[in-house]
Amino acid sequence: MEGIKNLIFDFGGVLINLTRNRCIEAFEELGVTNIRSLVASNYHHKDLFMHLEMGMITVSQFHDGIRSMSGRLLTDQQIDMAWIAMLDDVPTYKLDLLLELKNNIGYYY
Repeated sequence: MEGIKNLIFDFGGVLINLTRNRCIEAFEELGVTNIRSLVASNYHHKDLFMHLEMGMITVSQFHDGIRSMSGRLLTDQQIDMAWIAMLDDVPTYKLDLLLELKNNIGYYY
C-alpha cells in the first residue's frame, strides 16, 4: 500500500468560509455584552473557544464556560446557535478541488 492513505481537512476557515464577527454579534444579541472584551483580552476565555475546536473540552464544558464567563443563564441551544453563526458558505471551487482529489487519489485498502 503506497501513496496517500489519509487526508485530514480543516473545515473552518479552510473549506468553509467563516465570518467570525457574526458569532460575536450573536452572543451580544443574547445579552452577552462583554463577549468582545472577554474574547479579545482574556487569554483563558480565548482558550475556551480554541479548546472546543481542538476537542480538548466537551461541548458541555464549553456551554458551562460560556455561561460562567457571561454570567447569563443561556440554554445549550442558544450557545450553539451563537457559536455556529460564524459559518458561511463553501465555495464551489473548493468542492471541485475535493472531488478532483478524490478521483486522483483513489481508495486504498
